[in-house]
Amino acid sequence: GNTYGAGFVTTGEEWILSAPAVTSGTGTITSATSEVRYKLFGKVCFGEVVFTITTNGTGATSINVPLPVLPKRNTAAQGRRNDSGFYNLVGQIGTGGALVVTKYDGTYPGADGASLSVEFTYETA
Repeated sequence: GNTYGAGFVTTGEEWILSAPAVTSGTGTITSATSEVRYKLFGKVCFGEVVFTITTNGTGATSINVPLPVLPKRNTAAQGRRNDSGFYNLVGQIGTGGALVVTKYDGTYPGADGASLSVEFTYETA
């Protein structure tokens, strides 16, 4: 990888991609897709998760996405709904490796056809 000073090494110029399963805090999301794009710079992971809920089903409470690298501590992330329901999203990153997403007011952000994205930066374990 590239080196930007002592101990600051990247994984390379390309984004690392994954497509983890999207779940909900309660109930079941019937159909959804996700893409996580991230880079590692030393012990810092940053990137974005973009997910689309085709059919929400009984999904409720929160939208949960596993992160690619375990975080060292709990931290926050932010995002937005990108389709016609534009609003801000709040992400909670836990040391167990999950990104838990709600609307800015703590309510469930999912719906049929919802397109959401959340940006994150955190220290890795």
